[in-house]
Amino acid sequence: MRALYETAWETIAALDLEGEARAHTAEVEALGRGERVLDLGRGRGADAAALAERFREVIAIDVAAAGSACPPPPGVTLLAADLERPLPLADGAVDAVLALDVIEHLADPGALLAELARTLRRGGRLVLTTPNGRFHRHGLEWLRGRPPRTIDESGLLAGLPAPHHGHISLLTSSVLTSWLRAAGFEIEELAGVGHASDHWLRWSRWLPRAARRELFAQGLRVVARRTAAPAPIRRAREVSAIVVTDDGGEDLEACLAALAAVRGPVRVSETFVVDNASTDGAVERAKARFPATVVLANPSNRGFGAAVNLAAGRAHAPRLLVLNPDVTLRPGAITAMEAMFGSDPALAVAGGRLTRPDGTPALSWVHFPTPRVIAAWLAARLGAARLAGWLTPAPGAAGGGPIGACLLVDRDTFHAVGGFDERFFLYAEEIDLCERLRRAGRSVACAPIVVGTHREGGSTARVPDQARAAWLASHEALYRKWRRPLAGWLFRQAFKLAGAP
Repeated sequence: MRALYETAWETIAALDLEGEARAHTAEVEALGRGERVLDLGRGRGADAAALAERFREVIAIDVAAAGSACPPPPGVTLLAADLERPLPLADGAVDAVLALDVIEHLADPGALLAELARTLRRGGRLVLTTPNGRFHRHGLEWLRGRPPRTIDESGLLAGLPAPHHGHISLLTSSVLTSWLRAAGFEIEELAGVGHASDHWLRWSRWLPRAARRELFAQGLRVVARRTAAPAPIRRAREVSAIVVTDDGGEDLEACLAALAAVRGPVRVSETFVVDNASTDGAVERAKARFPATVVLANPSNRGFGAAVNLAAGRAHAPRLLVLNPDVTLRPGAITAMEAMFGSDPALAVAGGRLTRPDGTPALSWVHFPTPRVIAAWLAARLGAARLAGWLTPAPGAAGGGPIGACLLVDRDTFHAVGGFDERFFLYAEEIDLCERLRRAGRSVACAPIVVGTHREGGSTARVPDQARAAWLASHEALYRKWRRPLAGWLFRQAFKLAGAP
């Protein structure tokens, strides 16, 4: 994390600080007046003069390397701190917080917001800005025909201009709102900043204000007041990893190596490899390399859901991390997914964004196959990518949940709803699980950062005919179970026209 900050620091060192301070006038004025203000992640003091006019003391927090490279201006106290750890300030120590373009650099923004609520007095105000995730993922495609942002090999956003280098995540307004409320903040203003094009804004005036903000604002500005103590954060410190393999080959060792390398506040306390009758020797090689791994061998291939249920019955940690062997997690992935549980007390399942080995986005969320979802899938199969993108609903809008290749699930809740339904041999078992969880009053979510690389079809590529048959059978079973005859009929027609993916 320190290296990220230092890289970003070198990039912005040459900026015109006076001009930047003028650009932040609205944010500074929104803070009001008081005794002490915390200027977060901005030790270079671009807004120090304006803040000093409104507060008796300005405290700037940044990393140590940044502070030594650029000493703070007079009247500013610079504290060196890692924003991934507790802040070196007492409870209620400041009257206001300014956090401009900071949280998108962190793997766990929710934890930082909870820390800010702790250090901010009750009634104090927080003003923050961050890039608008919905614009950078979808709005640019509407405006300029560009595809949504992709992720480079290091896990950072690719294709952004230099000042954006070092961004880990792109937050949407809904995710940001949920984290702020969980931290004890009441949102007074949520606005778009840096609109992409006045021409497009004029054209889009017929859209509701919220829609214009979501699609055409490059950034989000939030003004929030601390009104309550932060809600207790449900943070698990241990997870049990479950990897289901069927001739996983070299992918299995790469998956286990990434699990063994996990460091941070959330650790992998035990790793289960459920072997569905592999014959390639990969399980034996993996066990020799990672002897602490618990291998559960099935005499025959019982299917993905049954294999997960077998390991879940022996797991001890409060969270279950379910993985395909062809998924390799990135540093901070488990922490980011676990952070989602802190923002939603009802959350039962969390996933994350996945990429392919070449950095392009991979499937991260599987929708319940409603007629609209079927139409989007069919359009994609027939080469109408833009139509498919328009038809595809946002995650959660059409049910479904994070793809079963990588998800973190609360163990007790998983058992309470009966685990995976074993009638789904392969595919759609995660859709069914998430639908049952919603019926039980729980929620599912996807972390807004890239958590891993998915080499899609690592095992099924060997048996494409069987995989297609399993995909068809599972979706037919899904329609029968949830009594969706119309969608089932449309699904069969689409399958006849375009075949399975």
